[in-house]
Amino acid sequence: MAETTFHLYEMKTSNKYLSICNVYILVWCLYNLQGPVFESGMVMQFLLVINLLISIYYAIWANTKYRLSDYFRALNILLLMFTIYGGILIISGEHIAMHGFASERLDNFTYLKNIYLSLLPIYPFYVFSREGILTENTIKSWLLLLIPMSTLLFIYRQQQAELMAVMSGSSRDEFTNNAGYMFLQLIPLIVFFRKRALIQYTLLAYCLLFILMGMKRGAIIIGVLCVLLFMWQSFHSGSRSQKYKFIALSLALLIAGVYAVQYFINTSDYFNMRIADTMEGNTSYRDDLYGGFIEILLSQDNVFNMILGNGANATIKTLGQYAHNDWIEIAVNQGLLGICVYAFYWVSFYRTWKKSPPKEAFSLALGLLFIIFFMKTLFSMSYADMEFFAAMTLGFSLYRNETHTLI
Repeated sequence: MAETTFHLYEMKTSNKYLSICNVYILVWCLYNLQGPVFESGMVMQFLLVINLLISIYYAIWANTKYRLSDYFRALNILLLMFTIYGGILIISGEHIAMHGFASERLDNFTYLKNIYLSLLPIYPFYVFSREGILTENTIKSWLLLLIPMSTLLFIYRQQQAELMAVMSGSSRDEFTNNAGYMFLQLIPLIVFFRKRALIQYTLLAYCLLFILMGMKRGAIIIGVLCVLLFMWQSFHSGSRSQKYKFIALSLALLIAGVYAVQYFINTSDYFNMRIADTMEGNTSYRDDLYGGFIEILLSQDNVFNMILGNGANATIKTLGQYAHNDWIEIAVNQGLLGICVYAFYWVSFYRTWKKSPPKEAFSLALGLLFIIFFMKTLFSMSYADMEFFAAMTLGFSLYRNETHTLI
């Protein structure tokens, strides 16, 4: 194992662009471009398997070679819990189907696959950072490629939604676009352009524009919170001359944001409908789902199920849908045990952020990541929805937080 790793790291000495870190990121990019660029098939599945194996390899490597922080210990416990429950689901061979698709079986492997895709990449990116092959410059270089990739995926998903509307005979031409969350997760990467404030705020404005165009209310709310933290910490960590620059750029961003919102209000009926729904407390049927799941939890008379839950994907088995709230999802699936493990994970994450030196870029990145993914636990699916580039930022920031040294 050690010899293989040595050769992988040696790649960076002969050609820095062929480091295992860059190859790993490139494979994730290729896999994510299924649809707009590449067709789904055996090749894409092969790429997925390769990167999952690399992720598992470095997760084992990190746990056996390094003394890991409290965050990683909490992450280890969380992943162990999901692995046990997901493994039981796979072994059971149980037929589970989403509501409205009773004839189409939900692949039991999907449960663990989505969680592994989300959380496992944190480990290799942490190791790459410790080995010196993932740096701020690496992140900044990839960000300039990740933004076009995310833009392409946004456009593709918009076209797919329009095509489905035409096929169903609908006249709608505006839709919510989940790719807005991709741009939300790009924001923590932008902090590393700390010495290029104009570039930093231009990229931030670009991401916020696509978050608005995605019309996902959750993404917009979290985006606003991220911008406020971004501005606050940027201002307080800068020198006196930099403060004036940050104030000017922040004002420009706020003015641009007001004009963008006003434009959507004047031109988009769907945007106005989303605002009206929010003002009226319309939660897109989430209240009905939450009420149904809470009723199931309160009506349980089996102590075993209360403590250990009803098993992976139990939310789908009971009401035919995911809970769209991590805490309710885990309460139904993994019971009180799962809630305690998940709470321990978030407490560890928060403590890691708060102990980080506030004037460092990686501290802001940790704060933004905490806000994004913790807020998502409340009205979306968080633990199975971390993009690989957010995991890259998290792994790097966790390492930099341990060293407290400047690059």
